[in-house]
Amino acid sequence: MTERFRVRVKRRAARALEELPREYQLKVLEVLETLEENPLPRQEYDLKKLRGFEGTFRIRLGGIRIVYSVDWASGTIIVHFIGPRSRAYKHTA
Repeated sequence: MTERFRVRVKRRAARALEELPREYQLKVLEVLETLEENPLPRQEYDLKKLRGFEGTFRIRLGGIRIVYSVDWASGTIIVHFIGPRSRAYKHTA
């Protein structure tokens, strides 16, 4: 059995998730569930490592971005930002 990661969503990201259309909310929640099993789901999603931020990645869902970091030692994923691309990279780490 593989070890599950704990996903922690920052307050700002959680509020942004609530403001998204229902369709995107469901897609984001699906991504968060996937991250618990696999913190780097390259096969399922458009995933890229962010340059200049250690252990920080983004997943693209249409016009929405999910920016998160992985703490491998503690098995924790911290979601920093959920929202439109235009604001995604201002709120990282």
